[in-house]
Amino acid sequence: MKKSHIILIFAQDKRGVIERVAMLFRRKMYNINQISSSNTEKQGIKKVTVRLDEVEDKKIPQILKQIDKIVEVIDVMYIKEDSAIEAEVALIKIENNSDKIIDELQKIQDLNLISLTKDEIIIRIVQEPKKIKKTILLIRNKFVLKELTTSGIAVMKK
Repeated sequence: MKKSHIILIFAQDKRGVIERVAMLFRRKMYNINQISSSNTEKQGIKKVTVRLDEVEDKKIPQILKQIDKIVEVIDVMYIKEDSAIEAEVALIKIENNSDKIIDELQKIQDLNLISLTKDEIIIRIVQEPKKIKKTILLIRNKFVLKELTTSGIAVMKK
């Protein structure tokens, strides 16, 4: 069965590590849905979070072994979605074209107003990736979307 998979990679904070990880997936023709890198509580150690879509479950152990062969990798683990806490950030710029737009925006949960001008409004959402997708769809349907950007996922094991 093909589904979404989350892989956490802990590696030395050295130049080229993320590129080597990405190249491994490219050579195997796996599609990376998201990749992000962050600092950890340990100085000199980075956490690289990779979300793969459309990869068969049976291929995950082989992928983990291949990642573990990268010299700078300290640890690699597979996280099941039900044992992960995920967060993502979205910044959304919409057209300020109505006197009632602020009232409409306040009806949407977990939304923070960041900037307000006579022409546009910038909002920030911090939620689970699935909730962000739903909120973005709601905003697309109700407002004039001018710009959208999302971060990579941040994941912690429960």
